[in-house]
Amino acid sequence: MAAKRISQSAVNWAALAERVPEHQKQLFAAFKTKSDGYLRRVQGLPEAPPKIDWAFYKSKVPVAGMVAEFEKQYSALSIPYPPDTVSSQIDAQADSIKSDIEKFKISVMHILKKQWIHLTNQRSGLIILKNNWVMYLMNLRQRSINL
Repeated sequence: MAAKRISQSAVNWAALAERVPEHQKQLFAAFKTKSDGYLRRVQGLPEAPPKIDWAFYKSKVPVAGMVAEFEKQYSALSIPYPPDTVSSQIDAQADSIKSDIEKFKISVMHILKKQWIHLTNQRSGLIILKNNWVMYLMNLRQRSINL
């Protein structure tokens, strides 16, 4: 079947599901169901068009040259795979978003450093800041692993 054409889904559904907001989970599930349906339909189709027994039709069709003409047209039939016109745009957008995320991380680090300096100078609230700092670093590490 079409297993040679599409060996696996190019979408990491589990990673995508983690990023979907709660209020959009139903829409995401419907989208995934529709996508899986399309994938099953494509995988159910043969990779190449079916073979036709032209000799059988030549013996049955009385019009001379008609089957030969159909055979010629059928063998010349080529259905091109549609060109990928949006992957480069998606990759550029992903790079831009990663750049924005890095800028945000740097900004948060600057804010935390300034808070650290401010609170260490005050000597009060140091334990709270330490706990916030540790929680932030743990979350940052976990998110970096998921990216």
